[in-house]
Amino acid sequence: FKTTPTTHSTQTCIYKEQTKEGEEEKKKEEGEEEEEEEEEEEEEEEEEEEEEEEEEEEEEEEENTVN
Repeated sequence: FKTTPTTHSTQTCIYKEQTKEGEEEKKKEEGEEEEEEEEEEEEEEEEEEEEEEEEEEEEEEEENTVN
């Protein structure tokens, strides 16, 4: 786990986490747990894709600094 300066995508992930928690609380009140599980899986996939993109960007930056 590398500590990097906060980038836009990191802030987006943090924002998503915060809003996801709020949405989960609302859904629990409304009793929509089945939909919640499906959405959680989709959001996890999106977050994984974002992390991969961030890693690729970091690698490109490292390559650029070497050249």
